[in-house]
Amino acid sequence: MQIITFIIIFGIIVVVHEFGHFYFAKKSGILVREFAIGMGPKIFAHIGKDGTAYTIRILPLGGYVRMAGWGEDSTEIKTGTPASLTLNEDGKVVRINLSGKKIDQTALPMM
Repeated sequence: MQIITFIIIFGIIVVVHEFGHFYFAKKSGILVREFAIGMGPKIFAHIGKDGTAYTIRILPLGGYVRMAGWGEDSTEIKTGTPASLTLNEDGKVVRINLSGKKIDQTALPMM
């Protein structure tokens, strides 16, 4: 009974902790690729409307939030995706925003 209680309490702590990463990444306009609870092989997966994969994995030993740009991540820009470019004084692109949110009011919108 103590092990089950530990796993439940630990799971709640992990979910709250990882949700903090997820929430502030989304709030900052960062594309979140995956929100996972547990490690190892997937036992449940759902792709949300925002393109985020929500997964539950077999080993309840943690979790993670995989954001765009981490590791060997590559972003494929599909036709019709709203984008905006932030330019520096020399006219060079310093940021590409694919989130659809207006983060920089001086950004150049691309359609």
